[in-house]
Amino acid sequence: MLRGRQIEAFRAVMRHGGISRGAEVMGVTQPAVSRLIDGLAREVGFTLFEREGRGVVPTPEAHLLMREVDVHFMGLDRVAAAAEAIRETRRGQLRIGVMPALAMSVTPQMIERIVEVFPDIQITLDVHSAPQLNDLVGSGQFDLGFAHLDKPRADLEVVAAWEVDCVCVLRPDHPLSAQADIALTDLADTPLVLLSFGTSTAQKLESSFGAAGIVPKVAIQAQPSYAAYFLAAHGLGVGIVDRLTASTLARDDVVVRPLKPRLGYAFKLIRPTGIRPSLLAAGAADIASRAITEFLAENS
Repeated sequence: MLRGRQIEAFRAVMRHGGISRGAEVMGVTQPAVSRLIDGLAREVGFTLFEREGRGVVPTPEAHLLMREVDVHFMGLDRVAAAAEAIRETRRGQLRIGVMPALAMSVTPQMIERIVEVFPDIQITLDVHSAPQLNDLVGSGQFDLGFAHLDKPRADLEVVAAWEVDCVCVLRPDHPLSAQADIALTDLADTPLVLLSFGTSTAQKLESSFGAAGIVPKVAIQAQPSYAAYFLAAHGLGVGIVDRLTASTLARDDVVVRPLKPRLGYAFKLIRPTGIRPSLLAAGAADIASRAITEFLAENS
């Protein structure tokens, strides 16, 4: 039966023109290479090299065999190159899921940073609501997710967390635009454009209104946050959205005012538990965390 070491010795002698040079490349003695070549010749049933002077020359059969050996080693070389690329994270696929508000704000800068470090990888970016993202990441369909996560889940690991303020967005001709900030009590009789009641932000806002004894006058429920922003921009009510959405979509005919008391918009970097992250996914998570922290500091 052919042995890998025999094939390796044969290839070394063929590629480097002699037994002595082949032995040097393999890091073994010339007699060891000679024994491997003799053993291979017995296995294949024909002569591989003939003596010529102080060296050897390959037979025609050896050249034919070498063609097949090269095909074999080309495959192994490709495997070795692929393994090196994976080890050095030059190759791979990164699957990222984000909420709509993040897709327009922090995500482009975050992915730019990842690509700077890993220029040859393939990135898939999908945008989903937070509940969908939690389920998709938990089931391993994304390597990294950026979403609200109000309660711990056994299938999700929290890598990092951030929080920004919610703000009011309204037209410049709205009476409340003259105020430096807007309190919940100022909104008691004002038509509002709020995020859909199923969202985490809407639930927090509902609790805040309830604690203040206010029944909000909800004109429109909208999802995602940029829809609420544009509805407010058209004068259909005062919108309450996260600061990331308001700053990303900033325009001259919309004013932004802080909401009092403060209402936080939290999101987390999550990944599936029970699945060891790839070298690429682990490195990308670190880069993403730093990029988001820097973005929020620059846009506070």
